[in-house]
Amino acid sequence: MLSPRAVQKVWIPPAGVSCLPRKVRSKVPQAYQYWHAETPAKRREIRDELLKRLKEREHNMKHDAVGHGQFKLLKQTWKGQKVIREGPSRTLYHLVFKRADKFAGFALNADPIHNNSVACLPVSNANIIGTLWKTEGEVPPRSLLNTTKNTPSTISLLDQGAATVISEKNGKFIKLKFRGNKLKGLWVASQQEGSKIWDFLEEHDA
Repeated sequence: MLSPRAVQKVWIPPAGVSCLPRKVRSKVPQAYQYWHAETPAKRREIRDELLKRLKEREHNMKHDAVGHGQFKLLKQTWKGQKVIREGPSRTLYHLVFKRADKFAGFALNADPIHNNSVACLPVSNANIIGTLWKTEGEVPPRSLLNTTKNTPSTISLLDQGAATVISEKNGKFIKLKFRGNKLKGLWVASQQEGSKIWDFLEEHDA
């Protein structure tokens, strides 16, 4: 229905019929819902304009990206003495990016693989981010990534892959596309107004 072949053959369904899956149809803006037009000519006109807009958006995403790089999603746990507590006493997630020789990162309060909305804080210390990028396994106390006095800590890799920065604005907004094995799709990180905390949200509407 939204292919160049359908446009080339000047084909359009009857009024009231979209020939689109329900999930796709529900995301079409009202101005481009061609199936509501009365005449075939008008339905074709609206459908062709919709296809044009989709192609423009795809082109912009491919060619206007700020930069391409790699990401790692890490899980860090701290475990207290067994006589006090059996399970991890604290868990933190790290999302680290590498573009060329530059690093950036966020500390997250939850796993974005299983949550489509988490809170996070940007990590400004480049040394910490660079160390996180190359660290897995046991992290000794009194070290850069584990400042506790005697609490053991472990860092494990949850996912990694390519990441593209689609857009950045004023240091308070960043839109990314992930291509990991588990973390995929478009995500937006934005700073909450009047707060140091950021929201990290999956963008479902493609």
